[in-house]
Amino acid sequence: MDNEEVVHMWEWQRHGFMSEVQIKAWAWLPAMQEAAQEAGGPLAGLKFGVKDVMDVQGMPTRYGCEGMPETPRDWDAAVVAQLRAAGAMPIGKTVTAEFAFVKPGPTCNPHALAHTPGGSSSGSAAAVAAGMVDFALGTQTGGSMMRPAAYCGVVGYKPSFGLLHRQGMMVTAETLDTIGWFTRDVALSSQLLCTLTQQPPAALDLPQKMVLVRGWPELEPEAVVVLEKAAMALQQYGVAVEVIDAMPHYLQQLAELHQLTVRYELARGMLGTFQASEHLLSPLLKSAIAQGLTIDRDSYARAQQARGRLAQQLTEVLGSAACIMAPSAIGPAPQGLTSTGSSLPNRPWSLLGWPSMHLPVGHSAHDLPLGVQLIGRPGKDHMLHAHAAAIAGILGA
Repeated sequence: MDNEEVVHMWEWQRHGFMSEVQIKAWAWLPAMQEAAQEAGGPLAGLKFGVKDVMDVQGMPTRYGCEGMPETPRDWDAAVVAQLRAAGAMPIGKTVTAEFAFVKPGPTCNPHALAHTPGGSSSGSAAAVAAGMVDFALGTQTGGSMMRPAAYCGVVGYKPSFGLLHRQGMMVTAETLDTIGWFTRDVALSSQLLCTLTQQPPAALDLPQKMVLVRGWPELEPEAVVVLEKAAMALQQYGVAVEVIDAMPHYLQQLAELHQLTVRYELARGMLGTFQASEHLLSPLLKSAIAQGLTIDRDSYARAQQARGRLAQQLTEVLGSAACIMAPSAIGPAPQGLTSTGSSLPNRPWSLLGWPSMHLPVGHSAHDLPLGVQLIGRPGKDHMLHAHAAAIAGILGA
Protein backbone atom coordinates (compact mmCIF):
# COMPACT_ATOMS: atom_id res chain seq x y z
CA MET A 1 0.00 0.00 0.00
CA ASP A 2 1.56 3.33 -1.03
CA ASN A 3 1.61 6.58 0.97
CA GLU A 4 -1.38 8.06 -0.88
CA GLU A 5 -3.53 5.07 0.01
CA VAL A 6 -2.42 5.21 3.65
CA VAL A 7 -3.31 8.93 3.84
CA HIS A 8 -6.70 8.14 2.28
CA MET A 9 -7.32 5.52 4.97
CA TRP A 10 -6.39 7.96 7.72
CA GLU A 11 -8.77 10.52 6.26
CA TRP A 12 -11.54 7.90 6.24
CA GLN A 13 -10.70 7.14 9.86
CA ARG A 14 -10.97 10.81 10.74
CA HIS A 15 -14.33 11.14 8.99
CA GLY A 16 -15.57 7.89 10.53
CA PHE A 17 -14.49 9.03 13.98
CA MET A 18 -16.43 12.29 13.65
CA SER A 19 -19.57 10.32 12.78
CA GLU A 20 -18.81 7.80 15.50
CA VAL A 21 -18.99 10.45 18.22
CA GLN A 22 -22.74 10.63 17.60
CA ILE A 23 -23.61 7.15 16.37
CA LYS A 24 -21.40 5.01 18.67
CA ALA A 25 -21.43 2.02 16.31
CA TRP A 26 -18.05 0.63 17.35
CA ALA A 27 -17.11 -1.43 20.38
CA TRP A 28 -13.45 -1.49 19.34
CA LEU A 29 -11.91 0.58 16.54
CA PRO A 30 -8.19 1.25 16.20
CA ALA A 31 -7.24 4.92 16.34
CA MET A 32 -5.31 4.46 13.13
CA GLN A 33 -5.53 1.60 10.64
CA GLU A 34 -2.20 -0.03 9.90
CA ALA A 35 -1.14 -0.38 6.30
CA ALA A 36 -2.16 -3.84 5.11
CA GLN A 37 -0.64 -5.97 2.41
CA GLU A 38 -2.34 -5.81 -0.95
CA ALA A 39 -4.89 -8.60 -1.16
CA GLY A 40 -6.54 -9.94 -4.26
CA GLY A 41 -9.78 -11.83 -4.49
CA PRO A 42 -13.44 -11.13 -5.29
CA LEU A 43 -13.87 -8.84 -2.27
CA ALA A 44 -10.58 -6.92 -2.61
CA GLY A 45 -10.79 -3.37 -1.30
CA LEU A 46 -13.96 -3.90 0.77
CA LYS A 47 -13.89 -3.01 4.47
CA PHE A 48 -16.23 -4.54 7.02
CA GLY A 49 -17.19 -4.50 10.67
CA VAL A 50 -17.65 -7.56 12.87
CA LYS A 51 -20.28 -7.87 15.61
CA ASP A 52 -18.52 -8.16 18.94
CA VAL A 53 -19.53 -11.77 19.53
CA MET A 54 -17.19 -13.05 16.79
CA ASP A 55 -13.39 -13.20 16.92
CA VAL A 56 -11.03 -11.15 14.78
CA GLN A 57 -7.29 -11.72 14.98
CA GLY A 58 -5.60 -8.98 16.99
CA MET A 59 -8.89 -7.58 18.32
CA PRO A 60 -10.66 -8.26 21.64
CA THR A 61 -14.09 -9.94 21.86
CA ARG A 62 -16.13 -8.57 24.78
CA TYR A 63 -19.71 -9.58 23.89
CA GLY A 64 -21.13 -6.15 24.72
CA CYS A 65 -20.36 -6.77 28.39
CA GLU A 66 -18.43 -4.22 30.44
CA GLY A 67 -15.64 -5.76 32.47
CA MET A 68 -14.78 -8.48 29.98
CA PRO A 69 -11.03 -8.61 29.26
CA GLU A 70 -9.60 -6.78 26.27
CA THR A 71 -7.26 -9.62 25.33
CA PRO A 72 -6.66 -9.71 21.54
CA ARG A 73 -7.72 -12.94 19.83
CA ASP A 74 -5.13 -15.15 18.20
CA TRP A 75 -7.14 -15.99 15.08
CA ASP A 76 -10.24 -15.10 13.10
CA ALA A 77 -13.67 -16.66 13.34
CA ALA A 78 -14.31 -18.96 10.38
CA VAL A 79 -16.47 -16.48 8.46
CA VAL A 80 -14.03 -13.62 9.07
CA ALA A 81 -11.18 -15.82 7.84
CA GLN A 82 -13.11 -16.65 4.65
CA LEU A 83 -13.84 -12.98 3.99
CA ARG A 84 -10.25 -11.98 4.66
CA ALA A 85 -9.01 -14.70 2.28
CA ALA A 86 -11.31 -13.21 -0.38
CA GLY A 87 -9.66 -9.81 -0.01
CA ALA A 88 -11.99 -7.99 2.41
CA MET A 89 -10.53 -6.27 5.49
CA PRO A 90 -12.10 -6.26 8.98
CA ILE A 91 -11.51 -2.83 10.51
CA GLY A 92 -13.12 -3.15 13.95
CA LYS A 93 -15.70 -4.67 16.26
CA THR A 94 -19.25 -3.34 16.23
CA VAL A 95 -21.52 -2.83 19.21
CA THR A 96 -23.83 -5.64 20.26
CA ALA A 97 -26.47 -5.93 22.94
CA GLU A 98 -25.07 -7.72 25.99
CA PHE A 99 -24.25 -11.26 24.83
CA ALA A 100 -26.53 -10.63 21.82
CA PHE A 101 -29.58 -10.71 24.09
CA VAL A 102 -31.76 -7.73 25.10
CA LYS A 103 -29.76 -5.13 27.06
CA PRO A 104 -28.96 -2.42 24.47
CA GLY A 105 -25.54 -1.04 23.73
CA PRO A 106 -24.90 2.71 23.26
CA THR A 107 -25.48 2.83 19.48
CA CYS A 108 -27.87 5.45 18.08
CA ASN A 109 -29.90 5.30 14.88
CA PRO A 110 -28.08 7.23 12.10
CA HIS A 111 -31.44 8.47 10.76
CA ALA A 112 -32.57 9.89 14.13
CA LEU A 113 -30.13 9.80 17.04
CA ALA A 114 -32.88 9.72 19.67
CA HIS A 115 -34.31 6.49 18.20
CA THR A 116 -33.13 2.92 18.66
CA PRO A 117 -31.12 1.26 15.90
CA GLY A 118 -32.62 -2.08 16.96
CA GLY A 119 -30.76 -5.01 18.42
CA SER A 120 -28.79 -7.00 19.01
CA SER A 121 -26.68 -6.29 15.88
CA SER A 122 -27.08 -2.55 16.39
CA GLY A 123 -23.54 -1.40 15.67
CA SER A 124 -23.24 -3.38 12.44
CA ALA A 125 -26.46 -2.01 10.97
CA ALA A 126 -25.66 1.55 12.03
CA ALA A 127 -22.10 1.41 10.66
CA VAL A 128 -23.38 0.33 7.23
CA ALA A 129 -26.20 2.89 7.26
CA ALA A 130 -23.71 5.66 8.10
CA GLY A 131 -21.36 4.63 5.29
CA MET A 132 -18.51 3.72 7.65
CA VAL A 133 -17.99 0.29 6.04
CA ASP A 134 -19.04 -1.54 2.89
CA PHE A 135 -20.71 -4.29 4.91
CA ALA A 136 -20.84 -5.65 8.45
CA LEU A 137 -21.41 -9.03 10.04
CA GLY A 138 -24.22 -9.60 12.52
CA THR A 139 -26.02 -12.50 14.13
CA GLN A 140 -29.67 -13.39 14.67
CA THR A 141 -31.31 -15.52 17.34
CA GLY A 142 -34.75 -13.93 17.20
CA GLY A 143 -34.82 -10.64 15.29
CA SER A 144 -31.29 -9.40 15.85
CA MET A 145 -30.61 -8.64 12.17
CA MET A 146 -33.94 -8.01 10.49
CA ARG A 147 -35.02 -5.39 13.02
CA PRO A 148 -31.78 -3.33 12.93
CA ALA A 149 -31.84 -3.53 9.12
CA ALA A 150 -35.40 -2.22 9.15
CA TYR A 151 -34.76 0.55 11.66
CA CYS A 152 -31.51 1.69 10.01
CA GLY A 153 -32.73 1.41 6.41
CA VAL A 154 -30.20 -1.08 5.02
CA VAL A 155 -30.35 -4.52 3.42
CA GLY A 156 -30.10 -7.26 6.04
CA TYR A 157 -29.66 -10.94 5.28
CA LYS A 158 -29.98 -13.94 7.62
CA PRO A 159 -28.99 -17.20 5.89
CA SER A 160 -30.58 -20.59 6.29
CA PHE A 161 -29.59 -22.07 9.64
CA GLY A 162 -26.31 -23.96 9.38
CA LEU A 163 -25.23 -22.48 6.05
CA LEU A 164 -22.21 -20.71 7.55
CA HIS A 165 -19.69 -22.12 10.01
CA ARG A 166 -19.92 -20.61 13.51
CA GLN A 167 -16.41 -21.40 14.78
CA GLY A 168 -15.07 -18.34 16.59
CA MET A 169 -18.53 -17.06 17.51
CA MET A 170 -19.99 -17.35 21.00
CA VAL A 171 -23.04 -19.58 20.51
CA THR A 172 -25.69 -19.14 23.19
CA ALA A 173 -28.73 -20.66 21.43
CA GLU A 174 -27.39 -23.68 19.58
CA THR A 175 -30.34 -24.31 17.23
CA LEU A 176 -31.07 -20.62 16.54
CA ASP A 177 -27.89 -18.49 16.33
CA THR A 178 -27.11 -17.60 12.71
CA ILE A 179 -24.43 -15.36 11.19
CA GLY A 180 -25.52 -12.88 8.52
CA TRP A 181 -24.66 -9.41 7.22
CA PHE A 182 -25.78 -5.89 6.37
CA THR A 183 -25.14 -4.15 3.05
CA ARG A 184 -26.52 -1.13 1.23
CA ASP A 185 -27.80 -3.17 -1.72
CA VAL A 186 -28.79 -6.70 -2.71
CA ALA A 187 -25.94 -7.00 -5.22
CA LEU A 188 -23.20 -6.91 -2.56
CA SER A 189 -25.19 -9.28 -0.34
CA SER A 190 -25.34 -11.73 -3.23
CA GLN A 191 -21.61 -11.33 -3.86
CA LEU A 192 -20.85 -12.13 -0.22
CA LEU A 193 -23.08 -15.20 -0.35
CA CYS A 194 -21.43 -16.47 -3.51
CA THR A 195 -17.97 -15.94 -2.03
CA LEU A 196 -18.74 -17.73 1.24
CA THR A 197 -20.58 -20.66 -0.34
CA GLN A 198 -18.32 -20.91 -3.42
CA GLN A 199 -21.39 -21.05 -5.63
CA PRO A 200 -22.47 -18.84 -8.55
CA PRO A 201 -25.45 -16.50 -8.21
CA ALA A 202 -28.89 -17.54 -9.32
CA ALA A 203 -30.31 -15.68 -12.32
CA LEU A 204 -32.55 -12.69 -11.60
CA ASP A 205 -36.01 -14.15 -11.00
CA LEU A 206 -39.28 -12.41 -10.19
CA PRO A 207 -41.39 -14.98 -8.31
CA GLN A 208 -44.61 -16.04 -9.98
CA LYS A 209 -46.35 -16.49 -6.65
CA MET A 210 -45.70 -15.32 -3.09
CA VAL A 211 -47.55 -15.26 0.22
CA LEU A 212 -48.24 -12.01 2.07
CA VAL A 213 -48.22 -12.02 5.90
CA ARG A 214 -49.90 -9.01 7.45
CA GLY A 215 -51.83 -10.51 10.37
CA TRP A 216 -49.67 -9.49 13.33
CA PRO A 217 -51.88 -7.90 16.02
CA GLU A 218 -49.15 -5.43 17.06
CA LEU A 219 -48.41 -4.22 13.52
CA GLU A 220 -48.49 -0.43 13.23
CA PRO A 221 -50.50 1.25 10.42
CA GLU A 222 -47.41 2.55 8.59
CA ALA A 223 -45.93 -0.94 8.40
CA VAL A 224 -49.21 -2.28 6.99
CA VAL A 225 -49.27 0.45 4.34
CA VAL A 226 -45.73 -0.39 3.20
CA LEU A 227 -46.59 -4.09 2.91
CA GLU A 228 -49.78 -3.45 0.94
CA LYS A 229 -48.11 -0.95 -1.40
CA ALA A 230 -45.33 -3.44 -2.07
CA ALA A 231 -47.86 -6.20 -2.77
CA MET A 232 -49.84 -4.00 -5.18
CA ALA A 233 -46.68 -2.97 -7.04
CA LEU A 234 -45.66 -6.61 -7.49
CA GLN A 235 -49.13 -7.60 -8.64
CA GLN A 236 -48.87 -5.01 -11.40
CA TYR A 237 -45.84 -6.95 -12.65
CA GLY A 238 -47.77 -10.21 -12.71
CA VAL A 239 -46.83 -11.68 -9.32
CA ALA A 240 -49.68 -13.61 -7.70
CA VAL A 241 -49.77 -12.40 -4.09
CA GLU A 242 -51.84 -14.60 -1.78
CA VAL A 243 -52.97 -13.83 1.76
CA ILE A 244 -53.41 -17.06 3.74
CA ASP A 245 -55.86 -16.62 6.61
CA ALA A 246 -54.31 -19.43 8.68
CA MET A 247 -50.82 -17.89 8.69
CA PRO A 248 -51.24 -15.86 11.92
CA HIS A 249 -52.26 -19.06 13.74
CA TYR A 250 -49.07 -20.86 12.69
CA LEU A 251 -46.85 -17.85 13.29
CA GLN A 252 -48.16 -17.26 16.81
CA GLN A 253 -47.41 -20.85 17.75
CA LEU A 254 -43.92 -20.59 16.27
CA ALA A 255 -43.27 -17.35 18.14
CA GLU A 256 -44.24 -18.98 21.44
CA LEU A 257 -42.06 -22.03 20.76
CA HIS A 258 -39.19 -19.69 19.92
CA GLN A 259 -39.39 -18.09 23.36
CA LEU A 260 -39.21 -21.45 25.14
CA THR A 261 -36.37 -22.62 22.88
CA VAL A 262 -34.26 -19.49 23.29
CA ARG A 263 -34.69 -19.45 27.09
CA TYR A 264 -33.71 -23.11 27.43
CA GLU A 265 -30.71 -22.88 25.11
CA LEU A 266 -29.53 -19.45 26.32
CA ALA A 267 -29.51 -20.59 29.94
CA ARG A 268 -27.29 -23.56 29.17
CA GLY A 269 -25.11 -21.71 26.67
CA MET A 270 -24.49 -18.93 29.21
CA LEU A 271 -24.22 -21.09 32.33
CA GLY A 272 -20.42 -21.16 32.42
CA THR A 273 -20.20 -17.41 31.96
CA PHE A 274 -22.86 -16.93 34.63
CA GLN A 275 -20.97 -19.10 37.12
CA ALA A 276 -17.62 -17.39 36.48
CA SER A 277 -18.72 -13.77 35.95
CA GLU A 278 -22.19 -13.32 37.42
CA HIS A 279 -21.21 -9.89 38.77
CA LEU A 280 -20.66 -8.62 35.20
CA LEU A 281 -24.08 -9.63 33.87
CA SER A 282 -27.17 -7.42 33.80
CA PRO A 283 -30.24 -8.28 35.91
CA LEU A 284 -32.16 -8.90 32.65
CA LEU A 285 -29.70 -11.53 31.47
CA LYS A 286 -29.39 -13.18 34.89
CA SER A 287 -33.17 -13.39 35.12
CA ALA A 288 -33.43 -14.99 31.66
CA ILE A 289 -30.78 -17.57 32.59
CA ALA A 290 -32.60 -18.39 35.82
CA GLN A 291 -35.91 -18.78 33.97
CA GLY A 292 -34.31 -20.97 31.31
CA LEU A 293 -32.81 -23.31 33.88
CA THR A 294 -36.31 -24.09 35.21
CA ILE A 295 -37.35 -25.56 31.82
CA ASP A 296 -36.87 -29.31 31.90
CA ARG A 297 -35.55 -31.44 29.06
CA ASP A 298 -38.91 -33.09 28.33
CA SER A 299 -40.62 -29.71 27.85
CA TYR A 300 -37.84 -28.65 25.52
CA ALA A 301 -38.05 -31.93 23.57
CA ARG A 302 -41.82 -31.56 23.13
CA ALA A 303 -41.29 -28.00 21.89
CA GLN A 304 -38.80 -29.22 19.28
CA GLN A 305 -41.22 -31.90 18.11
CA ALA A 306 -43.91 -29.24 17.73
CA ARG A 307 -41.39 -27.08 15.89
CA GLY A 308 -40.83 -29.84 13.32
CA ARG A 309 -44.56 -30.45 12.85
CA LEU A 310 -45.28 -26.75 12.32
CA ALA A 311 -42.45 -26.46 9.81
CA GLN A 312 -43.98 -29.28 7.78
CA GLN A 313 -47.50 -27.85 8.05
CA LEU A 314 -46.36 -24.38 7.03
CA THR A 315 -44.45 -25.79 4.06
CA GLU A 316 -47.64 -27.52 2.89
CA VAL A 317 -49.70 -24.35 3.40
CA LEU A 318 -47.31 -22.34 1.22
CA GLY A 319 -47.84 -24.73 -1.68
CA SER A 320 -46.16 -23.43 -4.82
CA ALA A 321 -45.34 -19.96 -3.44
CA ALA A 322 -41.69 -19.13 -4.08
CA CYS A 323 -41.29 -16.92 -1.00
CA ILE A 324 -43.08 -15.01 1.73
CA MET A 325 -43.34 -11.25 2.18
CA ALA A 326 -43.84 -10.10 5.76
CA PRO A 327 -43.05 -7.18 8.05
CA SER A 328 -39.45 -6.91 9.27
CA ALA A 329 -40.58 -4.90 12.29
CA ILE A 330 -43.91 -3.82 13.77
CA GLY A 331 -43.24 -0.23 12.71
CA PRO A 332 -40.49 2.39 12.39
CA ALA A 333 -37.73 2.64 15.01
CA PRO A 334 -39.22 3.64 18.37
CA GLN A 335 -37.90 6.69 20.19
CA GLY A 336 -35.50 6.03 23.05
CA LEU A 337 -32.42 3.87 23.55
CA THR A 338 -33.50 1.71 26.48
CA SER A 339 -35.30 -0.85 24.30
CA THR A 340 -34.40 -2.36 20.93
CA GLY A 341 -38.03 -2.89 19.85
CA SER A 342 -40.16 -6.00 19.33
CA SER A 343 -38.74 -9.04 17.51
CA LEU A 344 -42.16 -10.71 17.15
CA PRO A 345 -42.29 -10.59 13.31
CA ASN A 346 -38.86 -12.30 13.09
CA ARG A 347 -39.07 -15.09 15.64
CA PRO A 348 -40.97 -17.65 13.50
CA TRP A 349 -38.42 -17.52 10.68
CA SER A 350 -35.51 -17.76 13.13
CA LEU A 351 -37.10 -20.81 14.75
CA LEU A 352 -37.71 -22.43 11.36
CA GLY A 353 -34.18 -21.63 10.22
CA TRP A 354 -35.44 -20.25 6.90
CA PRO A 355 -33.43 -17.54 5.11
CA SER A 356 -34.76 -14.00 5.34
CA MET A 357 -33.85 -10.61 3.93
CA HIS A 358 -34.93 -7.07 4.71
CA LEU A 359 -35.45 -4.64 1.85
CA PRO A 360 -35.72 -0.91 2.69
CA VAL A 361 -38.56 0.40 0.51
CA GLY A 362 -40.07 3.43 2.21
CA HIS A 363 -40.18 5.93 5.06
CA SER A 364 -42.57 6.84 7.85
CA ALA A 365 -44.31 10.18 8.23
CA HIS A 366 -41.32 11.25 10.37
CA ASP A 367 -38.85 10.11 7.68
CA LEU A 368 -37.73 6.95 9.50
CA PRO A 369 -36.93 3.90 7.34
CA LEU A 370 -39.55 1.24 6.62
CA GLY A 371 -39.39 -1.90 4.52
CA VAL A 372 -40.42 -5.48 3.97
CA GLN A 373 -39.00 -8.87 4.86
CA LEU A 374 -38.66 -11.65 2.30
CA ILE A 375 -38.49 -15.21 3.58
CA GLY A 376 -37.24 -18.00 1.33
CA ARG A 377 -37.37 -21.77 1.37
CA PRO A 378 -34.75 -23.45 3.58
CA GLY A 379 -31.49 -23.97 1.73
CA LYS A 380 -32.60 -21.78 -1.18
CA ASP A 381 -30.50 -18.77 -0.22
CA HIS A 382 -29.25 -17.99 -3.72
CA MET A 383 -32.80 -18.16 -5.04
CA LEU A 384 -33.95 -15.77 -2.31
CA HIS A 385 -31.31 -13.30 -3.48
CA ALA A 386 -32.48 -13.72 -7.08
CA HIS A 387 -36.07 -12.96 -5.99
CA ALA A 388 -34.92 -10.07 -3.79
CA ALA A 389 -32.93 -8.46 -6.59
CA ALA A 390 -35.92 -8.57 -8.93
CA ILE A 391 -38.31 -7.29 -6.24
CA ALA A 392 -35.89 -4.54 -5.20
CA GLY A 393 -35.78 -3.35 -8.80
CA ILE A 394 -39.56 -2.92 -8.76
CA LEU A 395 -39.87 -1.46 -5.28
CA GLY A 396 -36.82 0.80 -5.55
CA ALA A 397 -34.87 -0.79 -2.69
